Amino acid sequence: MSADRQRLVGAIRRMVKSDPDIRDLLDAFANRGDQAGSGAKAASQGEEERICCDGSTAPANLGTEERDPDASAQTGLDPDDPARLTAGDGTLSGVTDCATGDPICMDGSGHIPPDGWDAPNEPPVDPDYVEGVYYQYSWTNTTAGTSGSGTVQTCTAAKEAVIAGTDPCIFEGRTVCPDGISITIFCNGLSLSSVVSKRLCSSDPNPICDEDPPLATAWPEDGCVNLAVISGTLVGSKYDPENGGSYSVPTTSRELCDGATSILYQPLAGGGFRTIESSAGAALTGAVGYTYSSDGSITGTITQAEWDATAP
Repeated sequence: MSADRQRLVGAIRRMVKSDPDIRDLLDAFANRGDQAGSGAKAASQGEEERICCDGSTAPANLGTEERDPDASAQTGLDPDDPARLTAGDGTLSGVTDCATGDPICMDGSGHIPPDGWDAPNEPPVDPDYVEGVYYQYSWTNTTAGTSGSGTVQTCTAAKEAVIAGTDPCIFEGRTVCPDGISITIFCNGLSLSSVVSKRLCSSDPNPICDEDPPLATAWPEDGCVNLAVISGTLVGSKYDPENGGSYSVPTTSRELCDGATSILYQPLAGGGFRTIESSAGAALTGAVGYTYSSDGSITGTITQAEWDATAP
Protein backbone atom coordinates (compact mmCIF):
# COMPACT_ATOMS: atom_id res chain seq x y z
CA MET A 1 0.00 0.00 0.00
CA SER A 2 1.41 3.40 -0.98
CA ALA A 3 2.15 6.12 1.56
CA ASP A 4 -0.55 8.35 0.02
CA ARG A 5 -3.13 5.61 0.41
CA GLN A 6 -2.02 5.02 4.01
CA ARG A 7 -2.62 8.68 4.79
CA LEU A 8 -6.02 8.60 3.02
CA VAL A 9 -7.10 5.49 4.96
CA GLY A 10 -6.06 7.12 8.22
CA ALA A 11 -7.97 10.30 7.41
CA ILE A 12 -11.12 8.37 6.49
CA ARG A 13 -10.94 6.36 9.71
CA ARG A 14 -10.65 9.53 11.75
CA MET A 15 -13.67 11.03 9.93
CA VAL A 16 -15.71 7.88 10.55
CA LYS A 17 -14.93 7.89 14.26
CA SER A 18 -15.80 11.56 14.62
CA ASP A 19 -19.05 11.59 12.58
CA PRO A 20 -21.90 9.89 14.52
CA ASP A 21 -24.10 9.63 11.40
CA ILE A 22 -21.45 7.67 9.49
CA ARG A 23 -20.77 5.54 12.55
CA ASP A 24 -24.47 4.66 12.83
CA LEU A 25 -24.60 3.69 9.14
CA LEU A 26 -21.56 1.44 9.47
CA ASP A 27 -23.07 -0.24 12.52
CA ALA A 28 -26.35 -0.74 10.68
CA PHE A 29 -24.66 -2.43 7.72
CA ALA A 30 -22.00 -4.32 9.71
CA ASN A 31 -21.09 -7.85 8.65
CA ARG A 32 -23.55 -10.22 10.37
CA GLY A 33 -21.66 -13.35 9.41
CA ASP A 34 -22.12 -15.80 6.58
CA GLN A 35 -25.83 -16.34 5.80
CA ALA A 36 -27.50 -19.29 4.09
CA GLY A 37 -26.89 -19.36 0.36
CA SER A 38 -29.72 -18.89 -2.10
CA GLY A 39 -28.19 -20.92 -4.94
CA ALA A 40 -28.06 -24.67 -5.32
CA LYS A 41 -24.27 -24.79 -5.57
CA ALA A 42 -23.41 -22.70 -2.52
CA ALA A 43 -23.77 -23.73 1.11
CA SER A 44 -23.62 -20.12 2.32
CA GLN A 45 -23.92 -16.57 1.07
CA GLY A 46 -20.17 -16.07 1.46
CA GLU A 47 -19.46 -19.16 -0.64
CA GLU A 48 -22.06 -18.06 -3.19
CA GLU A 49 -20.14 -14.81 -3.70
CA ARG A 50 -16.94 -16.77 -4.36
CA ILE A 51 -18.36 -19.13 -7.00
CA CYS A 52 -16.04 -19.10 -10.02
CA CYS A 53 -16.95 -19.41 -13.66
CA ASP A 54 -16.28 -23.17 -13.59
CA GLY A 55 -18.48 -23.73 -10.54
CA SER A 56 -15.57 -24.08 -8.08
CA THR A 57 -15.24 -22.04 -4.93
CA ALA A 58 -12.37 -19.59 -4.57
CA PRO A 59 -10.63 -19.41 -1.17
CA ALA A 60 -11.83 -16.82 1.29
CA ASN A 61 -9.84 -13.59 1.39
CA LEU A 62 -7.46 -14.07 4.30
CA GLY A 63 -6.63 -10.38 4.22
CA THR A 64 -9.92 -9.35 5.82
CA GLU A 65 -11.26 -10.04 9.27
CA GLU A 66 -14.33 -12.16 8.57
CA ARG A 67 -14.93 -13.32 12.14
CA ASP A 68 -14.25 -12.57 15.77
CA PRO A 69 -11.37 -14.85 16.80
CA ASP A 70 -12.42 -14.63 20.46
CA ALA A 71 -16.11 -15.39 19.93
CA SER A 72 -15.80 -19.19 19.91
CA ALA A 73 -12.11 -19.85 20.43
CA GLN A 74 -11.20 -22.89 22.52
CA THR A 75 -8.82 -22.30 25.41
CA GLY A 76 -6.70 -25.32 26.23
CA LEU A 77 -7.25 -29.01 25.46
CA ASP A 78 -10.09 -31.15 26.78
CA PRO A 79 -8.37 -33.74 29.02
CA ASP A 80 -11.12 -36.27 28.23
CA ASP A 81 -10.86 -35.84 24.45
CA PRO A 82 -7.79 -33.67 23.69
CA ALA A 83 -7.90 -33.95 19.89
CA ARG A 84 -11.48 -32.70 19.64
CA LEU A 85 -11.38 -28.96 19.04
CA THR A 86 -14.85 -27.58 19.54
CA ALA A 87 -14.28 -24.02 18.26
CA GLY A 88 -16.29 -23.59 15.09
CA ASP A 89 -13.74 -21.20 13.61
CA GLY A 90 -10.68 -23.38 14.20
CA THR A 91 -9.04 -21.22 16.85
CA LEU A 92 -7.13 -22.56 19.84
CA SER A 93 -5.23 -20.85 22.64
CA GLY A 94 -3.92 -21.79 26.07
CA VAL A 95 -1.43 -24.34 24.69
CA THR A 96 2.32 -24.40 24.14
CA ASP A 97 4.66 -25.73 21.51
CA CYS A 98 5.82 -28.98 23.13
CA ALA A 99 9.28 -28.65 21.61
CA THR A 100 9.99 -25.05 22.64
CA GLY A 101 7.55 -24.27 25.44
CA ASP A 102 6.38 -21.13 23.61
CA PRO A 103 2.71 -20.16 24.14
CA ILE A 104 0.83 -20.83 20.89
CA CYS A 105 -2.39 -19.42 19.43
CA MET A 106 -3.71 -21.51 16.56
CA ASP A 107 -5.93 -20.09 13.85
CA GLY A 108 -7.37 -22.58 11.41
CA SER A 109 -8.40 -20.05 8.77
CA GLY A 110 -5.37 -17.80 8.30
CA HIS A 111 -3.90 -14.88 10.19
CA ILE A 112 -6.34 -12.19 11.23
CA PRO A 113 -4.95 -8.66 10.93
CA PRO A 114 -4.93 -6.67 14.17
CA ASP A 115 -6.79 -3.37 14.48
CA GLY A 116 -5.38 -0.77 12.10
CA TRP A 117 -4.07 -3.32 9.57
CA ASP A 118 -5.91 -3.70 6.25
CA ALA A 119 -4.42 -7.19 5.75
CA PRO A 120 -2.05 -9.51 7.66
CA ASN A 121 0.84 -8.62 5.33
CA GLU A 122 0.02 -4.94 4.79
CA PRO A 123 1.36 -2.98 7.77
CA PRO A 124 0.06 0.54 8.35
CA VAL A 125 2.26 3.59 8.82
CA ASP A 126 4.42 3.31 11.95
CA PRO A 127 2.25 4.71 14.78
CA ASP A 128 5.28 6.63 16.09
CA TYR A 129 5.62 8.55 12.83
CA VAL A 130 4.54 12.21 12.83
CA GLU A 131 4.28 13.93 9.45
CA GLY A 132 6.65 16.90 9.14
CA VAL A 133 8.85 15.77 12.02
CA TYR A 134 12.16 13.89 12.13
CA TYR A 135 14.85 13.21 14.72
CA GLN A 136 18.61 13.54 14.93
CA TYR A 137 20.58 11.54 17.44
CA SER A 138 24.16 11.21 18.63
CA TRP A 139 25.81 9.14 21.32
CA THR A 140 29.24 8.88 22.88
CA ASN A 141 30.82 6.17 25.00
CA THR A 142 33.64 8.15 26.59
CA THR A 143 35.08 5.13 28.34
CA ALA A 144 35.35 3.08 25.15
CA GLY A 145 36.15 6.03 22.91
CA THR A 146 33.31 5.26 20.49
CA SER A 147 30.49 7.42 19.12
CA GLY A 148 27.73 7.52 16.51
CA SER A 149 25.03 9.74 15.03
CA GLY A 150 22.23 9.69 12.49
CA THR A 151 18.91 11.05 11.26
CA VAL A 152 15.71 8.98 11.47
CA GLN A 153 11.97 9.43 11.01
CA THR A 154 10.76 8.53 14.51
CA CYS A 155 11.93 9.19 18.03
CA THR A 156 11.64 5.48 18.82
CA ALA A 157 14.12 4.69 16.02
CA ALA A 158 16.50 7.30 17.44
CA LYS A 159 16.20 5.82 20.92
CA GLU A 160 16.87 2.30 19.61
CA ALA A 161 19.94 3.53 17.74
CA VAL A 162 21.37 5.14 20.86
CA ILE A 163 20.66 2.05 22.96
CA ALA A 164 22.38 -0.16 20.36
CA GLY A 165 25.44 2.08 20.41
CA THR A 166 25.79 2.59 24.14
CA ASP A 167 24.06 0.65 26.88
CA PRO A 168 20.38 0.04 27.67
CA CYS A 169 20.78 1.42 31.19
CA ILE A 170 21.24 4.90 29.73
CA PHE A 171 17.48 5.06 29.31
CA GLU A 172 16.35 3.34 32.51
CA GLY A 173 13.66 5.48 34.08
CA ARG A 174 14.04 8.18 31.44
CA THR A 175 11.74 9.29 28.63
CA VAL A 176 13.22 10.49 25.34
CA CYS A 177 10.08 10.54 23.20
CA PRO A 178 8.34 12.36 21.68
CA ASP A 179 10.38 15.55 22.09
CA GLY A 180 13.91 14.25 22.69
CA ILE A 181 16.27 14.81 25.62
CA SER A 182 19.97 15.16 26.36
CA ILE A 183 21.42 12.62 28.80
CA THR A 184 24.82 12.32 30.45
CA ILE A 185 25.16 9.42 32.86
CA PHE A 186 27.77 7.16 34.44
CA CYS A 187 26.42 3.63 34.38
CA ASN A 188 27.93 0.16 34.86
CA GLY A 189 31.42 1.65 34.79
CA LEU A 190 30.82 3.49 31.51
CA SER A 191 30.68 7.22 30.92
CA LEU A 192 27.83 7.59 28.42
CA SER A 193 26.11 10.55 26.82
CA SER A 194 23.46 10.95 24.15
CA VAL A 195 21.31 13.57 22.48
CA VAL A 196 17.99 12.95 20.70
CA SER A 197 16.68 16.12 19.05
CA LYS A 198 13.30 16.74 17.45
CA ARG A 199 13.38 18.66 14.14
CA LEU A 200 10.61 20.21 12.03
CA CYS A 201 10.71 19.88 8.26
CA SER A 202 9.14 23.34 7.94
CA SER A 203 11.91 25.15 9.80
CA ASP A 204 14.84 22.73 9.41
CA PRO A 205 14.50 20.98 5.99
CA ASN A 206 16.25 17.66 5.49
CA PRO A 207 16.16 15.05 2.65
CA ILE A 208 14.52 12.62 5.07
CA CYS A 209 11.41 14.81 4.95
CA ASP A 210 10.80 13.63 1.36
CA GLU A 211 11.00 9.92 2.18
CA ASP A 212 7.89 7.73 2.42
CA PRO A 213 6.58 7.26 5.96
CA PRO A 214 8.01 4.20 7.73
CA LEU A 215 5.70 1.22 8.12
CA ALA A 216 4.96 -0.70 11.29
CA THR A 217 7.27 -3.67 11.69
CA ALA A 218 5.25 -5.70 14.20
CA TRP A 219 1.77 -6.46 15.49
CA PRO A 220 0.91 -5.54 19.07
CA GLU A 221 2.08 -8.27 21.46
CA ASP A 222 -0.65 -10.65 22.64
CA GLY A 223 1.30 -13.18 24.70
CA CYS A 224 1.50 -16.02 22.19
CA VAL A 225 2.96 -17.03 18.84
CA ASN A 226 0.17 -16.84 16.25
CA LEU A 227 0.16 -19.81 13.85
CA ALA A 228 -2.21 -20.38 10.95
CA VAL A 229 -2.87 -23.02 8.29
CA ILE A 230 -1.72 -21.46 5.03
CA SER A 231 -1.10 -23.35 1.77
CA GLY A 232 -1.18 -26.69 3.56
CA THR A 233 1.40 -25.76 6.21
CA LEU A 234 1.58 -24.25 9.68
CA VAL A 235 3.30 -20.89 9.62
CA GLY A 236 3.66 -17.79 11.76
CA SER A 237 3.73 -14.20 10.59
CA LYS A 238 6.98 -12.26 10.31
CA TYR A 239 5.08 -9.35 11.88
CA ASP A 240 4.38 -11.30 15.08
CA PRO A 241 6.79 -9.89 17.71
CA GLU A 242 6.66 -13.18 19.62
CA ASN A 243 7.56 -15.22 16.54
CA GLY A 244 11.32 -15.05 16.99
CA GLY A 245 11.78 -16.02 13.34
CA SER A 246 11.67 -19.80 13.69
CA TYR A 247 7.90 -20.00 13.25
CA SER A 248 8.07 -18.13 9.93
CA VAL A 249 9.39 -21.34 8.36
CA PRO A 250 6.37 -23.43 7.20
CA THR A 251 6.08 -26.83 8.90
CA THR A 252 3.86 -29.84 8.20
CA SER A 253 2.81 -30.32 11.85
CA ARG A 254 3.24 -29.09 15.42
CA GLU A 255 2.87 -30.93 18.71
CA LEU A 256 0.87 -28.77 21.10
CA CYS A 257 0.84 -29.29 24.87
CA ASP A 258 -1.52 -28.43 27.69
CA GLY A 259 0.16 -29.69 30.83
CA ALA A 260 0.62 -33.46 30.52
CA THR A 261 -1.77 -33.63 27.56
CA SER A 262 -0.59 -33.14 23.98
CA ILE A 263 -1.87 -33.38 20.42
CA LEU A 264 -0.45 -33.29 16.93
CA TYR A 265 -1.94 -30.49 14.83
CA GLN A 266 -1.39 -31.06 11.11
CA PRO A 267 -2.67 -29.20 8.01
CA LEU A 268 -4.29 -31.20 5.21
CA ALA A 269 -3.11 -30.78 1.63
CA GLY A 270 -6.64 -30.24 0.34
CA GLY A 271 -7.49 -27.67 3.02
CA GLY A 272 -8.36 -27.87 6.69
CA PHE A 273 -6.37 -29.81 9.29
CA ARG A 274 -6.40 -32.84 11.55
CA THR A 275 -5.57 -33.52 15.21
CA ILE A 276 -4.79 -36.59 17.28
CA GLU A 277 -3.62 -37.23 20.83
CA SER A 278 0.15 -37.61 20.87
CA SER A 279 3.19 -38.51 22.92
CA ALA A 280 6.78 -37.49 22.20
CA GLY A 281 5.87 -36.14 18.77
CA ALA A 282 3.98 -39.22 17.51
CA ALA A 283 0.34 -40.28 17.45
CA LEU A 284 -0.58 -42.04 20.67
CA THR A 285 -1.08 -45.78 20.23
CA GLY A 286 -4.77 -46.54 19.87
CA ALA A 287 -5.77 -42.89 19.73
CA VAL A 288 -8.61 -41.59 17.60
CA GLY A 289 -8.28 -38.12 16.12
CA TYR A 290 -10.40 -35.76 14.05
CA THR A 291 -10.32 -34.14 10.65
CA TYR A 292 -11.54 -30.58 10.14
CA SER A 293 -12.58 -28.38 7.27
CA SER A 294 -10.82 -25.07 6.63
CA ASP A 295 -13.29 -23.27 8.91
CA GLY A 296 -12.53 -25.57 11.84
CA SER A 297 -15.65 -27.75 11.78
CA ILE A 298 -15.21 -31.49 12.29
CA THR A 299 -15.60 -33.56 9.12
CA GLY A 300 -14.67 -37.04 10.42
CA THR A 301 -12.44 -39.18 12.63
CA ILE A 302 -9.07 -40.79 12.00
CA THR A 303 -7.40 -43.71 13.76
CA GLN A 304 -3.78 -43.84 14.80
CA ALA A 305 -3.09 -46.38 12.05
CA GLU A 306 -4.69 -44.17 9.41
CA TRP A 307 -2.77 -41.15 10.71
CA ASP A 308 0.56 -42.97 10.48
CA ALA A 309 -0.26 -44.36 7.04
CA THR A 310 -0.91 -40.89 5.59
CA ALA A 311 1.81 -38.92 7.36
CA PRO A 312 3.38 -36.24 5.10
